[in-house]
Amino acid sequence: MKSISLLIKPSSNLCNLNCNYCFYQDVVKHKRIITNKFMSVSTMKEIISQIHKNQKYLSEVNIVFQGGEPTLIGKNFYESFISSMKSKELNNLKINYSIQTNGILIDEKWCEFFAENNFLVGLSWDCLEDIHNLYRTDHNGLPTYDKIKHTKKLFDSYNVNYNVISVLTNDLASRAKEVYDFIKNEDIKFIQFIPCINGLGNNPVTSPALTPKNFSKFYNELFQMWSRALDPNDYISIGFFDNLISYLDKGIVSFCGIDGNCHFQYVIEANGDVYPCDFYAVDQYLCGNINNLDLLDFPFTKNANKFISDRSSISNFCIDCKYFNYCKGGCKRLKYNMYLNETETYCGFKDFLEKHEKQLLKISNRFK
Repeated sequence: MKSISLLIKPSSNLCNLNCNYCFYQDVVKHKRIITNKFMSVSTMKEIISQIHKNQKYLSEVNIVFQGGEPTLIGKNFYESFISSMKSKELNNLKINYSIQTNGILIDEKWCEFFAENNFLVGLSWDCLEDIHNLYRTDHNGLPTYDKIKHTKKLFDSYNVNYNVISVLTNDLASRAKEVYDFIKNEDIKFIQFIPCINGLGNNPVTSPALTPKNFSKFYNELFQMWSRALDPNDYISIGFFDNLISYLDKGIVSFCGIDGNCHFQYVIEANGDVYPCDFYAVDQYLCGNINNLDLLDFPFTKNANKFISDRSSISNFCIDCKYFNYCKGGCKRLKYNMYLNETETYCGFKDFLEKHEKQLLKISNRFK
């Protein structure tokens, strides 16, 4: 019995924003064009049917809707998905729903739906108004910060379970104090920062792609403010800190790539194509189609094995590092954003651990 996560993209890579750092734009260059803009009813039902068929091997299924922008397909899709899932006899199989949205289309009806069906919603919001509006405009070039702020208020009003997801660019990383003030002022209890990454291939490190020094600088400053204000009765969950505490204390890998090992993800495109990683949803790693292959067979396909075994070369700087057994060189997609600089003489992850490892473990013991 095992737990699996399905990252379903019902709106393919469609988006209703101009996101000037979106890595999907680069991924699309390395894959065949998907003509299915939206997921068909038949593909949706095939996913549900396969969950039902394989339930005796599963203890839990985490269904994550993402994109592009997943709300573009419309609320009827999700109502149909939930209804079809409920029509199946799933015995003791636990189903968890979540969705990642830019919040532009969210209204009261969406909030009622999320609350009624216990969705965890990831709301994309880049904390600081000028930075958010620099990178996230609508198709008319207009700012979207105030709209997202309104969506957050709707979530609070309707008791929607949500967290904030921010893209950590070099710009944002230089303003940790303002970010922390934003978290406090907006009364955000759960937030995670996703490093802004380089394009695929041998593209140079360019702004706004995060550099390891800026990664470390941001988290060093944020950690000092966060740790000083820790309150068990008013805890602020910052994804990197929480996941790192869990990993250092218990060896539990709760976010992808931190232990340097790739793990198969089920990334299901609108046409049913399945890839092993959202960062690498490209032709060379296409594992098949959900309409033609059993759900539990995808991790054992040739391209899945190729993806898992493909690694970037390990730097001598990493091999000699006292933290190598923790990260083993780190996530290959984040190698030059979170870990190594271009000359491979500095590691942002190492720098952060050297400063805060002991305190992270103390915090873990305090909150047990």
